[in-house]
Amino acid sequence: MFERHFFGEGCFIAVPRFDLHKVDFVLEWEGRLVKVQVKTMSPLVKKRGRHYVASISTSRKGHKMPQPYEAGEVDYFGIVNLDYEHIWMVPFKAAENRRALNWMPPGYRKYTKRTAFDWDPYRIK
Repeated sequence: MFERHFFGEGCFIAVPRFDLHKVDFVLEWEGRLVKVQVKTMSPLVKKRGRHYVASISTSRKGHKMPQPYEAGEVDYFGIVNLDYEHIWMVPFKAAENRRALNWMPPGYRKYTKRTAFDWDPYRIK
């Protein structure tokens, strides 16, 4: 879905030949080439309603638990929700030091400040 969207928009999009650098795509975005790690949201069902989570962490040697990405590894997270057919381009800085981002569909209760993330500025589809 991510690749198809940008290809349809006429953007330069390339897939690295080897998965050595934690990058899924190199994309022409806002006038420059950027490294994008694409993550697909997974639905979670809670008592308060259905919401989604996008895990934006990576495995690292010497760590049992996934770790946040570091500066320079990626420029953007391309977050995809297949159920709603939404795509967000979240800059690394906006999600720095996070392991996951939560999203509530329209009409569901809002998150607390602890889990809140402002998705609106980053939605492109």
